Amino acid sequence: MSYTVFLHNKNIDSLSELSNHLIANGFNVFSVSSIKEAEKQVVPHSSYVFILDISTDAEQADAVEQCIEIRKKEIFNNTILIVYSPNIEDYLQIECFKAGADDYIKKPIRVKLMVSRINALMKRIKNTAQVEHLIHFSNQMVINAEHYSILKNNEFIFLPRKEFEILLLLTTKPGKVFSRDEIVQTIWKKEYKQIGRTIDVHIRKIREKLGDEVIKTVKGVGYKLEEDLLSKSVLA
Repeated sequence: MSYTVFLHNKNIDSLSELSNHLIANGFNVFSVSSIKEAEKQVVPHSSYVFILDISTDAEQADAVEQCIEIRKKEIFNNTILIVYSPNIEDYLQIECFKAGADDYIKKPIRVKLMVSRINALMKRIKNTAQVEHLIHFSNQMVINAEHYSILKNNEFIFLPRKEFEILLLLTTKPGKVFSRDEIVQTIWKKEYKQIGRTIDVHIRKIREKLGDEVIKTVKGVGYKLEEDLLSKSVLA
């Protein structure tokens, strides 16, 4: 799987050093000053890394909204989203993760470590995509695991990456109850206490878009996908 990196900062000149290092490590790099500029370079259904490079307080204030904007765009469905910022306050990191960021990296960072973080994310996304590409539900809903899209009642629905990965995880073992800790460790590769109740927010948003019947809560344990919700061909 070949990845191109979009480096985003309103001041493109500030990106030259990081850009050169990433190019030296084998990535194709586009330095852009706007999300629209990045869109012009995107080939549909291709995979990308999008790094929001934050330098000033003004840019920091826009980071969450930019994450939301990127995740709303179908063309960026197969995109790993990273916020690269000097601000380490918990609330801001949490809001960026809620808005769809896959990672939040504190400035400054050694280039080798940055590359390792990107490669780890790429590997995780690739492993998630190894689930059967088309997953059919008995309620006229189809998940396309490769393109990160959902078709329900002849309408396309797009979920932020974390929500989509949670849904995919539950489809791997219909009927099995996944604990919150199990979901967090699989999707975020972290301990549950580091993410907290964010997982419940993601589940609630999935239900809002797909219906309450898709994911069931088992009180005191976790969440599951009902076996009878998937078509028999998927379970066979």
